[in-house]
Amino acid sequence: MGRSASKSNKTEKKVFRVFSNSEPDNTKITKETEKDIGTIFKKGVVKMTVSIPKQTLVPGEVLPITLEIDNTSKRSATCIRAELHQRSDFYCQNTPITVYSNHHRIESKRLAKNQKDINIESQTQGLEKLEVKIPYVLPPTVKCPIIENRYYLSVELVTATSLNNTLYCEFDIIMVPKRNREDSSSSSSIPSASPAIHRAESLPPPYSSATRTASSAPPTYEESTTKPFSIEFR
Repeated sequence: MGRSASKSNKTEKKVFRVFSNSEPDNTKITKETEKDIGTIFKKGVVKMTVSIPKQTLVPGEVLPITLEIDNTSKRSATCIRAELHQRSDFYCQNTPITVYSNHHRIESKRLAKNQKDINIESQTQGLEKLEVKIPYVLPPTVKCPIIENRYYLSVELVTATSLNNTLYCEFDIIMVPKRNREDSSSSSSIPSASPAIHRAESLPPPYSSATRTASSAPPTYEESTTKPFSIEFR
């Protein structure tokens, strides 16, 4: 073959690993944030504590969100908002002898959103709850050299101020396939007992109860030392 033909038929293989956290994590996660709202004339500090019951989710679940609001500012807190986002990164590297290029593409989209009007007045505290419905069909969280797919939950608190009026916090969400949990629950169940085996089937056949004949009797000591012998098995 020619040199150009051999180059065109050359194939290079590369092994890469995919990391996915498929184990359920039921640990409660809490984050805090605060802001001195307003711009030139500050209106005071608003503090927000957000908690979710777990970080690992499956498609179709409902994620409850709890917000504790401590408003020491001069303005009211008027709205809470939660959004679930998906970000996918695609990487392609080309490394010839003289040229190195790296191509990176990002795709982001909002999957779910829920908001609620509230009224936490100045110098008061309040407890608010919100839910986000996870879509039924979603690819799992993965990370490898060419693809990274991740999810995150954003939570916002809006105050009655024209500028610098929003508190923000973010949670990483791990999405696992629904079948993983079904398989783990089925594997943890007790296996069914094997069918009983009758003793008569498991034991070897009994020895013959017929009376031994003279030919099957073992030789005496004198016979074994004076002449050859043979034993017949029946």
